[in-house]
Amino acid sequence: MAEPDGCILYSTADWDTPYWTNKQHMTVDFARRGIRVLYVETVGIRRPKLASGRDLTRILRRLWKAARGMRRVDDNVWVLSPLSIPVGRKFGVIGSFNSFLLRNSVRVASLRLGFASPMTWTYHPYLPDLDRSRTGPLVYHCVDDIAAVPGVDATTYARLEEALVAKSDLTFVTSPGLYELWRKAGPHVHYLPNAVDVGHFAKARDLKPTLDLSSATGPVIGYIGALSDFKVDFKLVLDAVRLRPDWTWVFIGDEREGQRSDDV
Repeated sequence: MAEPDGCILYSTADWDTPYWTNKQHMTVDFARRGIRVLYVETVGIRRPKLASGRDLTRILRRLWKAARGMRRVDDNVWVLSPLSIPVGRKFGVIGSFNSFLLRNSVRVASLRLGFASPMTWTYHPYLPDLDRSRTGPLVYHCVDDIAAVPGVDATTYARLEEALVAKSDLTFVTSPGLYELWRKAGPHVHYLPNAVDVGHFAKARDLKPTLDLSSATGPVIGYIGALSDFKVDFKLVLDAVRLRPDWTWVFIGDEREGQRSDDV
């Protein structure tokens, strides 16, 4: 294994998504430590809904960003928007074609950045073939049970994820459930729980409130974040709301792309 001279980070989210998560924060942290990072945006893990205006807009935006090529977005951070076919991954020909597109676009970007043996830090298993003699460590940061996300080809994803965990040098998981799922793969699997950006949320102390809750009755139950129906049991929340009509319930956030819950 070669000594890494940079990092290629394969994300499940675009760089400019309104909700920053582990992917962007890890990238920024690497960059602050002087590590140059090629941030590879999502390769289209979830099957798009052609009837969804949001999905169609996202596809058009991806085509435009891919045409622009690699772009620098911050000190030591470059973003690549690869093209891929997000449907039919269980068919070998489509998977091979996507791997070809990804491999070549990343190779060109790596040459431009002068990477000779970059570390691979990934959030999904849809990776191009890696020449381990010319690359640094392979790290899988498992932050979600993505196979359970609506629209994902669960069978194909689970098969590739199992292979990724087996061959990775390190696998970090963010929940006890994920750790129980993968710990049998070997001692290279570690439980690394999510953290919080204290500096970011501390700014709320200096902001003028935009939501007036002075007339709120009873306890105020608040939630801030993505309104994702595969992460939050909204039916359970709705039942609780009906049982406690004298309480005030506040939800701040947007529904995630490709999702629509009547309970929300």
